[in-house]
Amino acid sequence: MTTELKNPVNNDLLAELNNKHYLIVHNFTQKQFYYDSIKQMIFDGIEQIEGVECRRSIEKHGLATMHKYFPVDKVFYLDIFIRKHIHRLQMELAYSFCKNDLKVSTEFFIAPEALVVKICYPFEVAVKSKVTYQQYEQYQAQQLKLSKPFNLKESLKAVKVKTKNLLQKPQTHVGYHDHYPYAAHAYAPHLDSWYRVPLNGINLWWAIAGVQEDNSMVFYPEAFGRYIQYQRDIAYIPPGNTLPKPHKLQLQDGSIFVFNSDLLHGSHLNISNLTRIALSPRVILQKPTFYPDSSNREYSGWHSSKDIGRGEFEKLIKFPKKENWGTLYEGRQKPYVEKRISITLNSSLSEVTPIALCPSDTLSVGEKMLVNFRRESIVILRTIEGLRAVSALCPHLKANLIDGFHDEQHIYCPGHAVTFSLTDGSSKCNLLKVRVYNVYDHDGQILIEKAVNQLDAHLDKSHCTEL
Repeated sequence: MTTELKNPVNNDLLAELNNKHYLIVHNFTQKQFYYDSIKQMIFDGIEQIEGVECRRSIEKHGLATMHKYFPVDKVFYLDIFIRKHIHRLQMELAYSFCKNDLKVSTEFFIAPEALVVKICYPFEVAVKSKVTYQQYEQYQAQQLKLSKPFNLKESLKAVKVKTKNLLQKPQTHVGYHDHYPYAAHAYAPHLDSWYRVPLNGINLWWAIAGVQEDNSMVFYPEAFGRYIQYQRDIAYIPPGNTLPKPHKLQLQDGSIFVFNSDLLHGSHLNISNLTRIALSPRVILQKPTFYPDSSNREYSGWHSSKDIGRGEFEKLIKFPKKENWGTLYEGRQKPYVEKRISITLNSSLSEVTPIALCPSDTLSVGEKMLVNFRRESIVILRTIEGLRAVSALCPHLKANLIDGFHDEQHIYCPGHAVTFSLTDGSSKCNLLKVRVYNVYDHDGQILIEKAVNQLDAHLDKSHCTEL
């Protein structure tokens, strides 16, 4: 359930955050001050990294146009600039918001490392970057160890040789985020507690610029409180688990989306024509406890709301994970499930001869099935208007569409919520399209023929990280 608020939250709504309730808060205490402050910080970073003319262009046309003026290969510098300068501001914002607007009366905690910064360029621009996600992570870890505020010229002078070697160093492994440049990365659906974030937290997802349905965050309230399988080596939900319909978020600049950290959520691949910028402090409303199967990494410590209220921003309190285990969704419901039908054939689709797959009554209206041929996999759906068939793998990261939600007109990628037409295989992104096949009922059987559309849209291999 969504509540859009212009006034402070009451206690009943705050309690509902521990359910699948979420809030959209348009006006909050000192909103203009905090919003202007973060924009000023971003503009300062742009000027330091790319110069005053770039800053003026973006100030004139808006932060949502940043991809037109600020080089995609320098986005990671701006990310680090924000992280190094925003510590005090995000503490003050989170404290003020929880105290004055959420009306939290008990002690709460904020971790300095728990801030998420995301500058998200349109996918068709982001894939042209040469900076990999692994290189970004290594450079970020190196920079955040430095105590001084980020200064591009001084930083590059101090680590000139090391940075050059780092950005030219071949990748030692290929993880989930390494298939595309850092600028194009997006988070698949997840629970924050899988990644060392404490249980019973809330996220203050703050829209800074350009947040639209086709570039923002997606969430899955139907999955809240249910068991969700977690594959630690990929850090996401393993294949074979069907997701409910993704809810897509659109926010006004400056508004805050408040939700439980263990509401299943992820990134929508940015298939808009806007740069999306968002920040997300995480707040723990009680003594931090942790999911036992989460990452082994520890936070350096936590800021208490009592200390922040006294102006003590340097004091940190330790909550070692091994001494503070908790339970994720005590009494969890059974997982969200969908009838799963799968057929495997040791043959290839014919150019001229239809292939009979199964009796027509195998697939009822609203159901879908996965058909694996020797060289391709296909998802077949039965809608009210008849059968539809599309290639099973999303061209973005090869997520299997059988695990995604579908309706009468579309199928949703379970990875990053890109929506594909069942009629022609198109999406809103010119680079992403799936094949459509000719499938029909005949003499009580489901028959399929070779693809009826050609993929004139494709991802140029030069845009992708070498695997």
